[in-house]
Amino acid sequence: GNAVVVKPSEETPFTTTLLGEVMNEVGIPKGVYNVVHGFGPNSAGEFLTRHKGVDGITFTGETGTGAAIMKAAADDITDISFELGGKNPALVFADCDMDKAVEGTLRSAFANCGQVCLGTERVYVEREIYDTFVERLKSGAEALKLGQWDDPETDMGPLISEEHRSKVLSYYR
Repeated sequence: GNAVVVKPSEETPFTTTLLGEVMNEVGIPKGVYNVVHGFGPNSAGEFLTRHKGVDGITFTGETGTGAAIMKAAADDITDISFELGGKNPALVFADCDMDKAVEGTLRSAFANCGQVCLGTERVYVEREIYDTFVERLKSGAEALKLGQWDDPETDMGPLISEEHRSKVLSYYR
């Protein structure tokens, strides 16, 4: 089999680190799943993308970072797979199960404060159910409980960083 080296985002290192601990606890042999951390130029991420012993790179994140990885991987023609900045639509048709359509759209649009590359960015609704759907979606969104990430009653916690908050607020100015 192949060993895996995972370099998580600097903004969300805990989940990947925890997964590494779980891998050790369930008996995955040492050295098969490895977590490394680093930030900025000349760090772990850049080293991994340029290392001649790396046979493949999978990356999920911002398009600019993906472009930098692609350039680094080009030197050795390293296999790459990207999921970059998704902008996904939802389609809602008149014959839908309205409850499921509203719930699915709410979950997809607001999960992790909408900070998910597979999240819904826009919704196309068939005209004959448009008003009903929008009313129900609005009610559902207004009912979401905002709060701290570690409160089990919270439906939607804070954004990942002050920088991202500023970016989101700029969309409304």
